[in-house]
Amino acid sequence: MLKQKSNLIKKVKRALIDIKFYLKIVKNINQIVFFYALKKTMAWEPKKIQKIKNKDIFIVTSCTNPSDNILNFNYNEHHSFKNRYSELLLTIRSIRQFYPNAFVINLENSSMPLKNVKRIINLSDFFYDVSRDSAVQLSRQIKNAKGAPYSVKIIKFLAEHKAVINHKRIFFLSGRYVLNDSVFKTQFSKGLHFKYYPMHDQVSLRHYMICDICVEQIIQLFSKTLFPVAFGRSQEDLIFRTGKMPIHFYPKLGIHGYVNGVQEIYE
Repeated sequence: MLKQKSNLIKKVKRALIDIKFYLKIVKNINQIVFFYALKKTMAWEPKKIQKIKNKDIFIVTSCTNPSDNILNFNYNEHHSFKNRYSELLLTIRSIRQFYPNAFVINLENSSMPLKNVKRIINLSDFFYDVSRDSAVQLSRQIKNAKGAPYSVKIIKFLAEHKAVINHKRIFFLSGRYVLNDSVFKTQFSKGLHFKYYPMHDQVSLRHYMICDICVEQIIQLFSKTLFPVAFGRSQEDLIFRTGKMPIHFYPKLGIHGYVNGVQEIYE
């Protein structure tokens, strides 16, 4: 009985969230025009590079210098470039410690001094600067849509490199967090692997893993959620509800870091 009541409350909350979202769309017609301008720029051709043979791939997502352009929204002004950069280096080093055979890719959507870039290149297997891409630039200019540039740069990278990725598992880790455990190392079940927060009915995108799912399906996953994300919906709220892929939940992630550069967490 209590479980049924809990599920009913969740459904009501979900319905209210959906209603608020559609009302927001009606109030922000101009943003629809902006979104379709963004979609038009998302036409990327596959790139011919050497095949990535590693079965485990780590994609480290980062926006190390959010103040690189006055047109872009900086959601955490107190979180400095210096701190973000130091955190990114620690992130990559922690991957080397817990997953020494993984291929590490840094997806960076902000520009920074060359000396900083060189250091990241030396630590990672592939530094991919998307800061000058027109779609990424547009996505960073959408107000109250923090998840838009995150999704766009992942779609861009996978669309351009799907022919050379021969993976078993793709791990995603935000460049602000450090691994202190290898929670997913022995997990090989097909599907999406997340930490789930029952209180918020959401998953964490600080660190997650996708196993035995082809690149094209991953692209579709992020593409399907891009419209609501561009209107302020949380990707953490949508990604595990989209598509028909198996979902696996975990009680911890094995990471340490600072939320918005302030609140220290161990998850």
